[in-house]
Amino acid sequence: MNLPTNQPLSYLTLATKYASLDALHNYYPTNISVSFLPPGTNVLAIEVHKYAPYMVSTSFDLELFGMGDYPPPAPPISIDLAGTDMRLRWPATNNAGFVLFSGTDLLQTPSWLSLGGPFMLIDGIYEYREPMLLSGPGRFYQLFYLGLPAIGPRLKVRMEADAAVLSWGSDFAGFNLESASAVSRTGAWQTLSGPYTLSNGNVQVRVSRTNSTNEFFRLRKPSL
Repeated sequence: MNLPTNQPLSYLTLATKYASLDALHNYYPTNISVSFLPPGTNVLAIEVHKYAPYMVSTSFDLELFGMGDYPPPAPPISIDLAGTDMRLRWPATNNAGFVLFSGTDLLQTPSWLSLGGPFMLIDGIYEYREPMLLSGPGRFYQLFYLGLPAIGPRLKVRMEADAAVLSWGSDFAGFNLESASAVSRTGAWQTLSGPYTLSNGNVQVRVSRTNSTNEFFRLRKPSL
């Protein structure tokens, strides 16, 4: 800003305009791409160029804002067998914005689908389970960073003869469906077991209507 544009710049280059009075309080915003920055800590270096060598007064002010959503590194996933289920686990601290995806083609991750859940939070670890299938194509799993939504999902309920079908948008994968016999803020809410299914862009859960008591449902994103 305020430097020659038709010559190489050095620390000896003089400013092209003299700033005084109100001009001293003008801010000049600009956008700088971060795509070229190496991983790790980077240093921001600043040079202030005077209009003339004899000028002794110098002032400088700077504000730096980070914009955009740059995903943090994905946490490690461990996979093991728990009875007849395959169990996937990863650290929960600072990782609430990650959602587990799965697919059969390791080279075509854009075609993978998010897993509806539930993602249980147990002793600081997220845990997902699904039945171990011994037939069919091999499946791969990876955590992708989607961030935390600004608003919560909308829970829809469709009543059938023997079941209530609850669904919400697949953009909100990672939310757990919980139920309780009464509306309460205490620990009466229980997470419904899964795995939840995906259907027409929605996460879907069928709940059997086996009794006549009241039952309430809510969606909650478990996080530390």
